[in-house]
Amino acid sequence: QRENFRVPSVIEDLTTTEVITSEFCPGGTIDKVVDLSQKERNRVGRAILYLTIQELFVWRFMQTDPNWGNFLYDARNGT
Repeated sequence: QRENFRVPSVIEDLTTTEVITSEFCPGGTIDKVVDLSQKERNRVGRAILYLTIQELFVWRFMQTDPNWGNFLYDARNGT
């Protein structure tokens, strides 16, 4: 399931104690998935559920702002 996700790399030279700077990741907002096939919507839904379960029960922490605007979908590679 990890291949379903891409976490942007941090750009250390542009990061301070107050600002974290990461690389650009292409993609559109996750709400665009509504226009995809049912099979692809199911795959995306399962991937997000997997991530949520990992965050809560394996890593025992969750990102601080888990709203849909913080997820991107890249149709070119399905991440």
